[in-house]
Amino acid sequence: TPLLTTLDMFNNRLRVVPASIAEFGQLARINLVKNDLERIELHGAPADGIRELKLSENPLILRRNGGIVDVDQWMVKFPGLKTLYLDVCNVRQLGRASGDGASLQSADDHAWPSLFNLSLRGNALRPPLDIDFACMRNLKNLYTPDTQMALPRSLPSMAHMLQLVVCNAGLTQLPSNLGAALPHLKLLDVSNNPDLADFSPILQLSASLEVLKCRAVGFGALGGAVTGTTPREGSGHVEIFPETIAPGDAQSVLKWLAQLKRLRRLDFRFNKCTAELYAPPLTSTLSGSASVLDGALSPQAPNHSVMGETGHHPGGSAAAAATPVNMTRMDEEAWLRQDHAYLANLKMTRQTALIRRRESYWMSAIRLFPRLEELDGFKVGPH
Repeated sequence: TPLLTTLDMFNNRLRVVPASIAEFGQLARINLVKNDLERIELHGAPADGIRELKLSENPLILRRNGGIVDVDQWMVKFPGLKTLYLDVCNVRQLGRASGDGASLQSADDHAWPSLFNLSLRGNALRPPLDIDFACMRNLKNLYTPDTQMALPRSLPSMAHMLQLVVCNAGLTQLPSNLGAALPHLKLLDVSNNPDLADFSPILQLSASLEVLKCRAVGFGALGGAVTGTTPREGSGHVEIFPETIAPGDAQSVLKWLAQLKRLRRLDFRFNKCTAELYAPPLTSTLSGSASVLDGALSPQAPNHSVMGETGHHPGGSAAAAATPVNMTRMDEEAWLRQDHAYLANLKMTRQTALIRRRESYWMSAIRLFPRLEELDGFKVGPH
């Protein structure tokens, strides 16, 4: 019917997204997740009305063009598209098929103007996913967990970006101009990147960042270097931060991050300097993220993306935290129960020094971050 507004064809073994989809003038949302799609036809009339397109878990859909998403063709076919899901679609490259990519950094007319939300979970492994960020300068939410990629040393201006999730991506560095390129970023998740050791660019986000997730990273490891220098806000000089973080010195890490005064959620679990403070991660659940833009990156419910109600202070009950399930595959409820038992065992075996370290770490976090509502998966009470 031409009046159709939503088409849900989940798991129907379809093979083609036909060009004639444009004939459904009222169609706004399409769900073709987990079919047998082998191609998407981008010729013909534009599908002006489509706002959300879910094509995830169709690993053959881009096979004919070598895994390349040609932004020029896609934005002509879908000029009003706001949200695109391409999880587990063997995407290898996303950008313009022709033209000088370097020139795009000052050419806003070549960016995809309508696209605000993009999910690329579980794509290129080797070689890493190649994204032309100049084409994506209007994005608000980018979600690429379990996708090997390399962020460029310098990002183009992406002033609309609110949430960036690049966990388990094989990152070794962050862009040196992170603050200038992403001036309004509220959520950054770089978890499960063990070779990511220099976090100094994150301090550039002090004016906007509210949620920082950095589980299982290289920062704060034994002998891990903090190599960057960062200007102190409001001053004319450059402050050089400590060259190394001693193992177990989690409070030094907190002090180093203390410029992020707007932080409301901080997750620094499963790093060398916090390893003894908590129970270890659950087996086979640490890496990656599990879903797409529906919860933490939902354009329909942006307020749910940053602040979710969570568990309890580490000294309290074993009631579980309600962390958005799409932010990680780790079962937070199960881990909180495990950590409750871990803390009980510390008390039973009279490991008072470790308990005091844990309590001191918490007290430091509460003192340094006045807006803190959640620390390492536990709810922080009024302070």
